[in-house]
Amino acid sequence: MTTTLPLPAYLADAQVIGYIGKTITLVTAKATLPGVFDTLPVAGESNLSLWTLKYEVLCHALLAILTGFGLKTHAGQVLAIAIAVLTLTFVSAVTSPKTTVDNLRRFLLCFCLGAAAYELRAHVRYSAVLCALVAGLALALFPTRLGVPALLLATAVLSLTFGTRLWGHASTLTDRFDASYGIYIYGWPIGQTVLYLVPSVTAIGHQVTTVLVSAMFGIASWLLIERPALKMKRHMVPALRIRNTSRGSQALSPNR
Repeated sequence: MTTTLPLPAYLADAQVIGYIGKTITLVTAKATLPGVFDTLPVAGESNLSLWTLKYEVLCHALLAILTGFGLKTHAGQVLAIAIAVLTLTFVSAVTSPKTTVDNLRRFLLCFCLGAAAYELRAHVRYSAVLCALVAGLALALFPTRLGVPALLLATAVLSLTFGTRLWGHASTLTDRFDASYGIYIYGWPIGQTVLYLVPSVTAIGHQVTTVLVSAMFGIASWLLIERPALKMKRHMVPALRIRNTSRGSQALSPNR
């Protein structure tokens, strides 16, 4: 629908297989599809949102490694904060993303801030005063080398303050249908498709249409993919714990 090539030629093109392989392996988010979105202002970009996935996977892999070494215990609060502070110092030398390592520093900082917020969720109270403090800190440090991490911290606090408030029926609805990640993943290709199909669309019309269609795709993704996957995790984790406990008991058995 969005390619300039005939369907048989499109399916036979090696770029299609290459796109699938590069996307699954997270090699790049800039893999192109033959004839897709070639005429748009941001030509050839099928789904630019995918560029963050490899950093997310790396951060979760780090968390899995720490858990494997038994470091995710009650001391996890201190660990999360320590890593966040260490990363904050490390990332402060970077003023703009240039390389994969630079981007990883930023994502690791954001990931650690999220981990710390989760570990300290029973102790931190988000308020307008806290928002004002971190916003003021970000403005004060903006011209310095600590400007970027300060902005990331302020963004995290503002987002958590807004997200942890109760918004009546809206909160109930979003608790049942968490479409946020689906909107993020599908938003770019949907926006490109809207612009491709209706080149004369206004900026407001483009944004409204993209948000509405992305929300529908996000809800479908939540119902058909994400929620079933989370249910599988609930069944798998207890089974793994039982298996590990059984192995530990066997290892300690005097008959072995």
